[in-house]
Amino acid sequence: MDETVLHKAGAALAHARKTASQVPPPWPEAPASLEQAYALQRAAIAALGGGLAGWKIGATGKDHQARLKTDRPFFGPIPETDRHEANAQNGVALPFRPGTRGVECEIAFRMARALPRREAPYGRDEVKAAVGSLHPALEVVGTRVVSDGLPDVRLAIADYGLNMAFLPGAAVADWHELDLSSIAARCLVDGQEKATGTGVLVLGDPLQALVWLADNGPGLEAGQWVSSGTLTGITPVAAGSLAEGDFGALGRVSVRFMA
Repeated sequence: MDETVLHKAGAALAHARKTASQVPPPWPEAPASLEQAYALQRAAIAALGGGLAGWKIGATGKDHQARLKTDRPFFGPIPETDRHEANAQNGVALPFRPGTRGVECEIAFRMARALPRREAPYGRDEVKAAVGSLHPALEVVGTRVVSDGLPDVRLAIADYGLNMAFLPGAAVADWHELDLSSIAARCLVDGQEKATGTGVLVLGDPLQALVWLADNGPGLEAGQWVSSGTLTGITPVAAGSLAEGDFGALGRVSVRFMA
């Protein structure tokens, strides 16, 4: 993928995100490797402009890896314009954008200290000490490129990691004492339970996913958010739906999709 195609494809993705639309076929050129996919992601971030709220991690479970035809997680950006506070007392209303595939119940971290890229791997305790707070969250996922089903991991990476919106809830008190692998979540749509899961589905537990990102991602800055991966899979939603993530004692997060 030469520079001209790279910038053209990045600009197309950014335009689709800004205008709540999708890139019509034919797609300029699909990335042929993970390296090209991340290069295209960087081009799409640059073309979008504005700040980043942080990063999301995808494909943290075997089922999702199989669906995306990969054997490892990936990361994608969360633009600041698509971060919305969404605790139980302050649910969010969002437009239902073309390409929306559904919502995911996730555990999110807010970084208190930076974890820059480095040669030596980070230790779990070192990463945990850099976290300022833990939050229940919903991520809205979808595609800006017209396709049937989910794309493979290369196009998922390029397309902002499939992120459409990020909705963190209130901070969890005393989270350091929790067994993160056993955190349970239910995803409800219009009051009906559609999916359940626990933190063990996120690379063993959400903090381990954060360690993976510290070692493999672009570097983390103080104040940034990290959405660590889905506990419940992708739950489909439609225009007019009310989606809720119920994390029990950790709180609830909700979003209504406007028609």
